[in-house]
Amino acid sequence: MENKEHSEKKKNFKGIMTYTILGSFPPIKIKVPPSEFYSPLQPESKAQIIKGLSKVKTEMELTLPKLETEKQGKTNHPGFSYLNGNEWYRLIEMHFRHHLRQKARIDKYLKEVK
Repeated sequence: MENKEHSEKKKNFKGIMTYTILGSFPPIKIKVPPSEFYSPLQPESKAQIIKGLSKVKTEMELTLPKLETEKQGKTNHPGFSYLNGNEWYRLIEMHFRHHLRQKARIDKYLKEVK
C-alpha cells in the first residue's frame, strides 16, 4: 500500500541539524513539557523495563523490512517537522543514544559524589 501523504513536506532547521549535520541529538540536556500523550509512567520494576526493551527490539526487527519495501509518506514530529518512516525509525536509535549519554553523565556524577 502506497502512502504519499505529506511526502512533499520537509524537516525544519532542528530536524536538518539533527539528522543531516549531527546524526544524533546534540549533547545537551533537552527538556520537553510533560504530556499524557508521550510521557511514560515510571516502571514498576527492572523486569518491566527489560520486557519493554525486548518488545521494542522485536517491533523494530519486524518494522525494518517494511521500511525497505513500502512507499512512505511523512508524519509531523513536534520538534523536527515532517519525517518519513526511515527517519522515525532512526529517531528511536538516536533517542536511545541520548539516554545512554544521560546515564553516563549520572553515573559519573554518582561516582564523584562517593
